[in-house]
Amino acid sequence: MTIKVDLRPTEKPRGVGLDGMTIILFILILIVAGGCWFYNMQLEGQVKAAEKQLADVQAERENYKSIRPRLEQIKKETAKLDEDIRMMRSLRYDPLKFSELLVEVGVRMPQNVWLSSLTIDSGTQQCQLGGYSLKTAQLGPLRTIADLLQNLLNSRYFSDVYLVNASEAKIGGRIIYNFQLDGRITGEISVLRGGGPQ
Repeated sequence: MTIKVDLRPTEKPRGVGLDGMTIILFILILIVAGGCWFYNMQLEGQVKAAEKQLADVQAERENYKSIRPRLEQIKKETAKLDEDIRMMRSLRYDPLKFSELLVEVGVRMPQNVWLSSLTIDSGTQQCQLGGYSLKTAQLGPLRTIADLLQNLLNSRYFSDVYLVNASEAKIGGRIIYNFQLDGRITGEISVLRGGGPQ
């Protein structure tokens, strides 16, 4: 008698397949990977936008640096023009007073003195006279400056006149003295306080 033994498994072999849990994990991994990729792309876009914005700001800053000196110059020119306009307006409302003042300066100047500047501050009534005195055979330059100072002190239009500085120079072989006088305009020239609208 022959005994047969069947060593084969009694169950049917299972096919290599995926169970539900593995599929869910796989889908989850795909979703997370897709989310990371999408976030990375968004972040890269934001970095590029920030870099472009930074480059724009730096270009604008460089542009501002180049135009800043010109803006400062325009500001100074505007302030000077405002001051000139204010002075012209005050001249417009009473030019005779200023012409009297200029005539008075001309009358009080000795022969060998020339004015190079006359500045009047209408708010404080301060004035500055700048010029030079030429040495001649009859007149010394320092003596002439002293005469001008005394003449202005004797004028009804000036007070508190004093010598700020005097310096010797030689031009074309001739000795001259540059000088500056400061003083005040008296109240008789009322326009210097602002005769018209400013």
